[in-house]
Amino acid sequence: MDRATKRKLIENAVRYAVYFLAVVLTPLIVAPMANWFLWVGYGRLVPAFVNGFTGIAWLLEFIVILIVEEVLKRKAANKPIKEEKQITLEELPLDAPPVAEKKKKERTPPLPLRNLFILTGLVALCVLFISAQINFKVKPFYELGEKVNGYELWNNISGIGRNAIKCVWIVMIMRAALDFSDALFAGIANENHRKSIRWLGVLVAVFVFGLYDVLVSGMTLSFGLTYLFLFYPAFVAVYYLTEQRGIKAYLLIMFIYIF
Repeated sequence: MDRATKRKLIENAVRYAVYFLAVVLTPLIVAPMANWFLWVGYGRLVPAFVNGFTGIAWLLEFIVILIVEEVLKRKAANKPIKEEKQITLEELPLDAPPVAEKKKKERTPPLPLRNLFILTGLVALCVLFISAQINFKVKPFYELGEKVNGYELWNNISGIGRNAIKCVWIVMIMRAALDFSDALFAGIANENHRKSIRWLGVLVAVFVFGLYDVLVSGMTLSFGLTYLFLFYPAFVAVYYLTEQRGIKAYLLIMFIYIF
């Protein structure tokens, strides 16, 4: 394994760890802040404040990470090569060819119809499967409960919003895991085997995160097993079928997670 590959492995392992810790530690850090608002609603809105503060912190962390990664990427791209030969003025060719015009950025091609059909069926399967466990009710309405007023309603709404933001981190974790797998299995000669095993690595990384998510979320046993063995593998499939297009993958994963 060469030095460049080792560096990629370390960088992406650190990225995965940072993303994971951001999801794990942020709720623990911001939870005490909710106690500042015990006077609101006689303390019954503490869960809503915890969810709200967690969501805001996750968004801020996400923005900071994107900025840091972009700065590091540009710094690496502009880093001069030590062995590069310095050309003097006398060595410049007199008949230098004209500078080529900058190519226009090509538009991203649409997803294949096959992928769209599979994605539609996958999302429908996940939604119907979880709905069947709650007597075919719409999951967000089921979680909100029968109350249309009161503190419990606001607590549940804030929880749904927090889960929507959590899905951003799920996509980022898959991206880091995929980059790590690319570097780890780059030496496999057979291209088909390499592609298969790299996504297996993503599945393992996401399963670890999903196990944590299920254990701390307080889900029922049936919900927990559904998320762990259906939803999280489906998230990996969505990321694969959307060809790693972050926004599209996020919207579909969020729909599955919430509905």
